[in-house]
Amino acid sequence: MSARPKLPDTANRATNVGPAEPFPVPGTPEWGEMNRRRGELIRKKVQSGLTPEEQAEYEYLQKASLAAVDKAHPRPPVDLAGLQQFEAELRQKGK
Repeated sequence: MSARPKLPDTANRATNVGPAEPFPVPGTPEWGEMNRRRGELIRKKVQSGLTPEEQAEYEYLQKASLAAVDKAHPRPPVDLAGLQQFEAELRQKGK
C-alpha cells in the first residue's frame, strides 16, 4: 500500500470541526492525492470494512470532495418554466 498522502488535518472531522488546511482544489496534485486516499478507503470498505476512524475520514472526504467539485464547477440553474413547457409539449405529442 502506498504512503498516506498529506491531506488537510481531518483529525476532528467526526466532531464536525473543519480541517486546519483548505481542502484541495479539483485538478491540482493535492486533489489527486486526496482522491487516491478516497479510493483506498472505498476499496477497503468493499473488501473488508473500515474502522470507525476510517469511516469518519471516508465520509469527510466524500462530502468535502463533492462540495469542492460543486464550488469549482457550479451547475447551471434549472429553468423550471422551460422544463414544464417541454413536458407539456411532450404530452401533446404523445396524444
